[in-house]
Amino acid sequence: MFAKLLGILSGGSLIPWITLGVLAAMVGCFGAGVYLGHHYGWLQQEAAISSASQAVAETTERQALTTEQVGQAFASQQARTQIVIQTIVKKVPVYVTKQADAHCTIPLGFVRLHDAAAGGVPVLSDTSGQSHGTPGDPDAASGHSLSDVAETVTDNYGACRQIAEQLVDLQDWVSRQQVISTK
Repeated sequence: MFAKLLGILSGGSLIPWITLGVLAAMVGCFGAGVYLGHHYGWLQQEAAISSASQAVAETTERQALTTEQVGQAFASQQARTQIVIQTIVKKVPVYVTKQADAHCTIPLGFVRLHDAAAGGVPVLSDTSGQSHGTPGDPDAASGHSLSDVAETVTDNYGACRQIAEQLVDLQDWVSRQQVISTK
């Protein structure tokens, strides 16, 4: 075999050498194609990752801005509502006078019902008139005045109003975040 190779080298046929050269060139082209294809794919992947990262950064920035805007609007609305509640509470003595307090006895049963409703618990009473661990006749005076009731109701309605406003602002925030996320 070595002799054949020496024979080709020393003036034998060049066809095997040309075939070998063409084969080597084809292998080299194939290798270069694989390398370039891989490199091109890698560049495409890097470009996609970069583009996605930029999109995520922009979306995050828009979401943060929306959160700040909705948060500021919420805080402002809550402050306005709190001022209204405080103003109404200050007016209780004007609309529920001491004379009205003197003429209206708030029964213990009413206080029990109100407290149970505020706490979200059922009113439990036994035959002795005891409810929630508080003994006594439900018709007995509770020691609370009508103006106390007016202030408590005003505070409760004010808190309810603030929660409703918070829910509206939360719904606005969610809607705006969804719009941003789908862009």
